[in-house]
Amino acid sequence: MKTWIDIQNTCLDFTKFALVHTERTKILTKNNMLASIPDFCTIIVNFHCITDTRWHASVIDSLGLEARKAPVFVCLGCFSLAHILKALGAFQSVGDAKRNGWDKLVPEGIWDHQVRINKVKGIITTFKPTEAMLVPGSWDNLSREE
Repeated sequence: MKTWIDIQNTCLDFTKFALVHTERTKILTKNNMLASIPDFCTIIVNFHCITDTRWHASVIDSLGLEARKAPVFVCLGCFSLAHILKALGAFQSVGDAKRNGWDKLVPEGIWDHQVRINKVKGIITTFKPTEAMLVPGSWDNLSREE
């Protein structure tokens, strides 16, 4: 398994990173056209709060983390999208990110966020466990429902 990076203790030089990072992902544009743009990273929020390791394996598989070359960052649930984008170098401060519309919490589930960092447009994938995933025994309850 690849090493996950604690975003709180990271100082990312995005310009250098973007020059060597070549993995791309396909997105559907507003005009319903497929476009290929850089896959900047995956952000995993509150992964440590999931008690059942079967959820861990499911999340890693669903996100395709072993096959993706983009870095994987972890952070606490108190981080908003503004904190994440500031840590990645998209904004000089959390306040700047909030003023530019990123004053939202990371949504539950798997989401792709299209961002522009240093004039480069790319995708940041976020994952935050749902409330159901945090309940002990929830994996077993899911199996019984099917």
